[in-house]
Amino acid sequence: MTKAIVWKKLKHARGPATRVPAQVQQLLAEDGEQRDDAFSALQDTLIEKGRWFEASAPAVALLLDTAPKASEPDLLLVLAADALGADHMRAWLAPRDEALPAEAVTVHEAALARKQALLGWLEGGRPPARAAAAVVLATLPEIGGEALSLLRRRALDDPEPVVRASALLALGRLSAGDDDAVRIIDAARGAEHPLVRGAGTVAWLRFDAGRSFAEVAEGIEAWLGWQPTEPWTPEQTWLPWFGGLGLSWYTTKLPLGAAASALVALTHQRGASGDLVQTALHLGSGAPSGRVMRRLSAMVLDLGGFMQFGESYVALPEELSPEQRAIAEGLARTELVPIAGLGVPACGASRRRWIGLAPPGPVEREVEVEIAGSKKILPVWRAWKELLSSGVERSGPIPPPLDGMLTGHDRWRAIVEFDSESYGFACYMDPDQLERQLAAIPHDEELLRQAAEVADDLASRFAAAAREQLRVEPSFTTSAMLLLPLVRAGRRIEQRWEILIHPGDEPQVREIFQALAPERREAWVLDYLDRRLAGRETMYVISIAKTALPFVALALTPRTVEALARTLTWYKEQVADSDADELFERLRELAAGQPDLVRALGATG
Repeated sequence: MTKAIVWKKLKHARGPATRVPAQVQQLLAEDGEQRDDAFSALQDTLIEKGRWFEASAPAVALLLDTAPKASEPDLLLVLAADALGADHMRAWLAPRDEALPAEAVTVHEAALARKQALLGWLEGGRPPARAAAAVVLATLPEIGGEALSLLRRRALDDPEPVVRASALLALGRLSAGDDDAVRIIDAARGAEHPLVRGAGTVAWLRFDAGRSFAEVAEGIEAWLGWQPTEPWTPEQTWLPWFGGLGLSWYTTKLPLGAAASALVALTHQRGASGDLVQTALHLGSGAPSGRVMRRLSAMVLDLGGFMQFGESYVALPEELSPEQRAIAEGLARTELVPIAGLGVPACGASRRRWIGLAPPGPVEREVEVEIAGSKKILPVWRAWKELLSSGVERSGPIPPPLDGMLTGHDRWRAIVEFDSESYGFACYMDPDQLERQLAAIPHDEELLRQAAEVADDLASRFAAAAREQLRVEPSFTTSAMLLLPLVRAGRRIEQRWEILIHPGDEPQVREIFQALAPERREAWVLDYLDRRLAGRETMYVISIAKTALPFVALALTPRTVEALARTLTWYKEQVADSDADELFERLRELAAGQPDLVRALGATG
């Protein structure tokens, strides 16, 4: 059938479908990047939400006929599901008895003509193919009872959790009038495996629109928390729903990610976002994993309309709608959205002061300033930002006229607040400037009290950002302005504050680092490498290793030497780089003459 088709006469979303056969053939390539490129091209040309094309039916036929030849048939099956449903998420949300337009009917007929092959994939394919076949069947409610029976079996007892989850999601659309399927979905909400439990929850919400998100908060947390342990690892079986495959097209087109996208789509279908927002804020007020926090943050910002604001923009509270103000108050009670931008300040004390849940501090109090010839009454933080944007000249970190308004402890606190990007911008100083600013501040018990208070707040913020795997580190100015007064007063740097030590080579940083007990210096180095290297692309590893080396020299133990050596060994296996050889040589020089350190180096091979 497909061989006789004149593809250049058929249209898809971008015009003639001439290249579709070659792109489908490219999905069979051994090279993963070639398969990814072909998948992306076919998604962009064949799939458009709510639209079917002349090329859709023959493309579905070609994809299903080609799938048996593929090393990754799930890619072809998911593309077929998207073409069948004009986006499989749209189809999943649609009523089971949806009235299809004529152009969609021909696409469905092409798939139904291959019914036995589809059932065969679900019955006997490898786990990724079984999971993807369930997505296809969810777009074909007319396929009949045999498919439902097989989906029920897969949802109940498939040995692979991803397949069970995929079958449950399919049943979420297809189970109307099927009491057995409903019981299976309900039982899955108590499953031991988090993905199965989460998928059962989402299927249950899809099946019964009368149920609230708040009722199933624990299941939502399980759903948001699961993903393969090593992204981009071929052995992992990805959940092929809602953009869950590990492909670059999805990461660029679906910034919320698969799990959050499904929940947001469900709440949009219901026509009210408040239930999910409140559920997300409730979960965020607990102690969810970093992965769950990251997805809760994204959902709240998306559903609250905060994406309209710039990436580093903090709004005045009066710029928010009443609904956004209510959400902002909820966010202020959590550590969600830890860094500033998209309308809100960084989490913690600054956000509580900004939205009015705590009294204003030095940077929230209002001042009258002249900016570009116009007098304004603004909070210090907004005046500071607008003055900088206006191009006002300044000789220090604080722009005039604010420079003369901020004195003593208020001046110190403002510099720390701004440089830590509480409001989305910084005020960097070099070591000499920093010492001059420190010298102008009263070093008394009140300063030490405030330093401890701010350190607690910022440590919580940076820890929250680290849990969400956001790549933020305290700057030199923040670290030194905050911690040096404590160190120079002989106060101990608490363990929880160690995350605030800037990874740099400035003398003030060394002074702070050397004030730690030896075992804490070792722990800092190990934590830094572990935290900074987690999920990091290869190209960044060498710069992280370069940063770590001076700290290893100040915390020279077998564990720190071995940790850095293992990092360099792994990097050298990936990349031929003379920088790695130089770092290894410097590490050998540090270890020379110390048998335990030499042994640690030898343990890395």
